[in-house]
Amino acid sequence: MILSGPTTGGSLIRRPNIKIIGMGLEKKFIRSKVARRMLAFFILSAFISVLFLAFLSYWESNRLLVEQAHTRLNSASAIYKTSIYDRLLILDQLLNDVSQRLTENTLPTNLEAQFSEKFRGLALQFPEKRTITLHGKTTENIPLNADALAHLLNGKSLLLTRQSNQGIHIYILYAPNSLVHKNGVLIAEIIPDYLWGRFGDF
Repeated sequence: MILSGPTTGGSLIRRPNIKIIGMGLEKKFIRSKVARRMLAFFILSAFISVLFLAFLSYWESNRLLVEQAHTRLNSASAIYKTSIYDRLLILDQLLNDVSQRLTENTLPTNLEAQFSEKFRGLALQFPEKRTITLHGKTTENIPLNADALAHLLNGKSLLLTRQSNQGIHIYILYAPNSLVHKNGVLIAEIIPDYLWGRFGDF
């Protein structure tokens, strides 16, 4: 482009030919393969970074949730184990009370009320496979080895489980003092719902 203008002497001054080429260079650069590759690389780098941060955030939050769930589960398990142990202590004390009454050759008059919600049956078992039912359903004869019998004769209670076609039976055994010389054993079958507790209730 030639620009000219009047001078003080009336003559024209020729100015240099100036071409605007900035926009052309930008268009050529954007259309070039190098520019497209650089743009694609930039977008890919940004996407990978965002994806990595999203994964890291998800992993960390999930780890915290799992830890919190484990903590709550451990607390609930500890409470549940304590409640089961407390129920076993109650059953053991109740059986010990009955054993003391047997020592006096008598049974509690409120035996039915004490045992109805806790035991399915209560029986005395002797080595000659003779069994006397004291409460509830008839209890099958439970074979005891020498170690179990020695444990009972030392005044300690014994917890046993047996598998049958009707399911798992839970027994607590105790040897009354008055029947030690006869190796008599007091056997009580525990009601599972009482021991394990109702659903959602410890």
